[in-house]
Amino acid sequence: METDFYAAADPVFLRRRHGSNLSTASYRGSRIMLDVFEDFVSAHAEKLSAWGKIIRSRRAGLHNKLARQAILENLSGKLIREHLKTALKNSFSWKYLLRYIISFLKK
Repeated sequence: METDFYAAADPVFLRRRHGSNLSTASYRGSRIMLDVFEDFVSAHAEKLSAWGKIIRSRRAGLHNKLARQAILENLSGKLIREHLKTALKNSFSWKYLLRYIISFLKK
């Protein structure tokens, strides 16, 4: 089954997360979200060309989320740094930079 996706400038729904959710946050789940996002952007690159800044900002946010989840799951410092470096390349943030610097304390 094929489904059409459309980019929206503003959120169309909000989701509340808490400890008793059936789907808890995980690195694996966040990675799937990033992969779906990247597939969508690749498949619709010409239609999304005007959305560059928003796409880069969202990509940065997803990589930051992956880095935070990797920290919580005690994954490698190298993996954490890769995600934060990608976040910084897409959309500079002092928060991302601080996390990137701190990540060097983790082997």
